[in-house]
Amino acid sequence: EIDAWLWEKFTTKHLVDNGEWDIIGEVPTPWPCFLFVASETALASKGEQIQKMVEVTKTLCDEFKANDGDKTVQYVSENHALSIADAREWLDGTQWACALEVTKETFAKTQKALITIGQLDEVVSDSQLHAPICKLL
Repeated sequence: EIDAWLWEKFTTKHLVDNGEWDIIGEVPTPWPCFLFVASETALASKGEQIQKMVEVTKTLCDEFKANDGDKTVQYVSENHALSIADAREWLDGTQWACALEVTKETFAKTQKALITIGQLDEVVSDSQLHAPICKLL
């Protein structure tokens, strides 16, 4: 039995709509919904491949976000139990972090949130949080 669940609201919207679940609140995160994370080991040994994967993914994300001919909205609606209006709202409000860059503000907000929930003990310096292939803005 699950007493509480934290998840992206559109992913579980059909469960709320049919009365199986109730929404008790929303907790916005300080980071993008979708992002890439890699260990220092992976960055050191597969940096070029990771960079290529991010570049290819960015192209696909841009196409998906463009919603040419309403194909993305239709796909999301059909495959994720959402109405067309909900799928459109989801797409309009979704951003992908498909670039090899991150702002100092995002780093700071993310660390603060992770410290608050006990997943990070203390702030880590910016120089420890990015690899040579990723720009800190």
